Amino acid sequence: MATVIPISDRRARLALVLALLGIPSLGITVPAAIWLGVGALRQQRLSSGGEPAMGFIALVIAGLDVMMLNPVLLKTFDIIDPQLAWTGIGWGLALATAAGICTAAILRIHPERWGALLFARAGLIGAMVGGTALFVQLIAVID
Repeated sequence: MATVIPISDRRARLALVLALLGIPSLGITVPAAIWLGVGALRQQRLSSGGEPAMGFIALVIAGLDVMMLNPVLLKTFDIIDPQLAWTGIGWGLALATAAGICTAAILRIHPERWGALLFARAGLIGAMVGGTALFVQLIAVID
């Protein structure tokens, strides 16, 4: 029988993973990582004590993601058609919203409900793959 990880540990770990996936997913996971990182920092009852540190590391990595993606997005408007760039930003916002919803669902679903948890994880992975596809498409258009 597996132990159930407390929600504070899950929040901090998921924040760190989403922050690390910020650059490959074109920033799709960064809003969810920032939300979870702030939640891990503000945690009142700690289970293992490492959540604030992981939350802080996730926030720093998410900040680096934003700093690295900002020039890419600014250069995008210079190189490609603005209508195409705004369409990509619209898709990115939709995927970021889906990633946030799936992240909230992953935290709220009890781990023993494997079907719902699998569905939420698949949605989160789908959002990350969509962000990566946007990034690859952007690189192809720029080249």
